[in-house]
Amino acid sequence: RHAGNTVPLEVEDEDEKIISFQQQAATQAYERQVQNDALAEEIDLLETRLEGFDIQLDELDELSPRHKRVCLQCVRAARVLAADGDAMRHMAKTRQLPVSSLAGASGVPAKTIAKFRKYIITVALVCWHGDTGIERFFPREEGEE
Repeated sequence: RHAGNTVPLEVEDEDEKIISFQQQAATQAYERQVQNDALAEEIDLLETRLEGFDIQLDELDELSPRHKRVCLQCVRAARVLAADGDAMRHMAKTRQLPVSSLAGASGVPAKTIAKFRKYIITVALVCWHGDTGIERFFPREEGEE
C-alpha cells in the first residue's frame, strides 16, 4: 500500500557491503568527532605558538580586517611570508614582522601589514605549520585552491 514511499533501512557502500543507516550515522558522527578533536589540538598548538608573539586568540576578532579586500590582502601577505622559510625563521627569532620586505614581496601596502600585523603573524604561523583544519577558515582569492 505504501510501496512507492518506502526508504530502505540498508544501503550499499563503495565496497558493496550492506550497512544500516544507524551504522552509517555512527560512522559519520565518529569522523566528525575525530575532525573536531584534531581542530581543537591545532588550536591549542596555535595558542602556544602565539604566546611568543604576545598574541591572544580572543583578541584576534578585534584585530582582524573587516573588509573582504583587506582581509584577502592580509592572508596573501601571510601566505607569502609562510612560503619563505628564511623570513619565517627570522620572524620567529626576532619576534618581529618584516613589514617592508613583506610589502615588497606580497604587493600589500606596508601600512596595511603594520596595522594588521598580529592577524598576519597568526595566519602565517597556521600556514607555516600546516594547520589545515584552521587554514580552511581563512578566505581565499578567486581561483585559489
